[in-house]
Formats: sequence, C-alpha cells, structure tokens
Amino acid sequence: MPAPSELPRVVAIHGSERITILEKLDEVLTSAGSLDDGAFDYTELDGRSTSAQEISDSCATAPFLAARRTVLVRRAHRLDKPASASLAKSVATLPPTALLVMVFEPEDEGKDFAKDPLVVAIRKAGKDYACESPQGAALVRQLMERAKAAKGEIAKPAAETLAQIVSGSLTLATAELDKLLLYCDGKPIDPQTVIRVAAPSQTWKVFELLDAVIAGRLGVALQNLKYLLEGTTSPQEAAMRFLLPQLHRQVRLLWQAKACQVEGLSVDQSAHLLPQGRNLANAHSFVRDKLLRAARGLSLDQVEAMLRCILEADMRMKGQAAAAGPKETLERLLAEMCEIAGGRTTASSL
Repeated sequence: MPAPSELPRVVAIHGSERITILEKLDEVLTSAGSLDDGAFDYTELDGRSTSAQEISDSCATAPFLAARRTVLVRRAHRLDKPASASLAKSVATLPPTALLVMVFEPEDEGKDFAKDPLVVAIRKAGKDYACESPQGAALVRQLMERAKAAKGEIAKPAAETLAQIVSGSLTLATAELDKLLLYCDGKPIDPQTVIRVAAPSQTWKVFELLDAVIAGRLGVALQNLKYLLEGTTSPQEAAMRFLLPQLHRQVRLLWQAKACQVEGLSVDQSAHLLPQGRNLANAHSFVRDKLLRAARGLSLDQVEAMLRCILEADMRMKGQAAAAGPKETLERLLAEMCEIAGGRTTASSL
C-alpha cells in the first residue's frame, strides 16, 4: 500500500464490478489516511450535484493537519459535460497538496468509462484503476480465496456453480458467498447447497428461459417467466424495464455467435466485424460459452425470426400493435420463439 506522499494528485476508479471499485476506493482512502478518526482534510462530493468550480476550490484548499487534502467525487460520470470537460483540462495542474479521487460507478450494464475524456486525462496526469470482472477460472479462484479469507471453504465445483448462477458477476457472487458461509456455518459449501440457497441473477434466469425456448420446452420457459415476474407489481413495467431488453440483448449476442460459426471464425477473430456496442468478444466468458453452445442447434434465419418476435412483442407492449395484455404478450412471445426453435416459424415472424 503506497504512502500518502507516493499517491498521484489525481486518481480515477472505474469498471464493471462495484465490489472491486469499493475495495479499491477503500485502499486508496486508507493509503491517504482519509479513513482515520478525525480526518479533517477530507471532502466528499457527488457528481450529480457538484460543479467543476466546487471540485477545483476543494482541491485548492490547503490541508489543516494532513500533508494533503483528499477530495472524493462519487458518481463522477454524472457530472455535466461542461464540468467534465473543464476538469479534463485542469487535472494535470492540481496543487501538490491535493489528492482528487474520481469514482465512475457502473450504473448501466456494458458502460465502459475507460475511453471517457475525463478518465483519459486522469490517466495521463495520475493513475486510473480499471476494476473489471475476473473471467472464468480466475473468478472461480477468487471466490475460493474469498471463502478461505472468511474462514470458510467452497469446493471448486460449487464455486463454478455460483459463478454461473450470478452470470459471472463478482459483486453478486460475493454477496451470495457471504450468505452461503453463514448458512453452512464452517462446513464446506457444495454445489447442491449453492443451488438451494443462492439467489440467481435476473440475467441467469433469462438465460434459463432462453435455453428452454431453444430446446422447445415451453412449459419450462413459462415457469421461468413466472419466476421473473414474481414480486413485480406490473408485468408491463417488468417487461419493458429488464425482461425484453435482456432477452433482446441475449438473442442479439446469440446471432453473433451463430454468425461466427457460419463463417468458421472464432469470436476473437471476428471481434472487429461485430457491433461494437454489444460485442460478443467483450462478453463475460460464461455468457460467450453458453451462447456458442446454444447457437449450434439453430440457423441464422431462426435467430433472426426470434429477434423479429421480440420486436413485435415490444410493439404490443407499447400499444403499437394489437395485444390482449402484458402477461399474455410475453407468453405469446415465448410460444412463438419455441415454434421457431423447433423449425415451425409462425406467420407473424416472417
């Protein structure tokens, strides 16, 4: 851990894993002495309500007791564009008595702040920490290490199961691991316990739903739909907020997986040919492997027909096409997608 004097004048912390961001922030603040009792030389601001002038003034304020004044800006990505642009120009000229810590928190899935102009400027003037999710075996290994650090034990197959049902999210996996450690009370965690106790992510349940659809198991798909709608006051709100967007995202990635197979290329080889916003090459290894397996049993025409079904369901939800109701629209969508997967394309999907 670096001494306060060794820290750069400005630090950016960003990435896709909230827990890693929080741990890195704790490490930086601890190094700066900002978490000590009676830390007077510490200011915390929020990007949603602060300004470039307030941040600059806070950095320019001389420290009272410490060698440096720490200024933490949470939700730095929520700064307005003029403020962000102004700070990008000024971070290289911060006074030596300042430590500015900018935290870019992941609010939108897939949002990458590494190329944000402010982050780029901070990288040049100081240090940026990219807190990304560990992939595949690295995630499993980290879960086993975290269990050991907490005086517990999780078997490798159980760690693999946990990584899958939280869709490869270290943040979600860590929360569920804490729950499993309490439940097992010193006993090793096995895969059966993970399945019984850990809460699956929405993404995992949508994957299960899509798996059932591809296999033509409408009953199982409807059971997963019922699970996803439980606890929601409005099926339409749930569909528009997460269900249809996630299903559309996964079927688009499924199309990319199938396109790679048709062309005889690996995902990495075709990365530059795929859409940059939702690129299969950038997806978590868990997502990529699952979609590549699913794509083997489908044709490009079938996947494209599924995408058209989702578009039509979206139009019905928005009142742009005739529909019986939100729940019935979702059930009809699953039935049509099951028919497509079984080779029986419905007329409305052509």
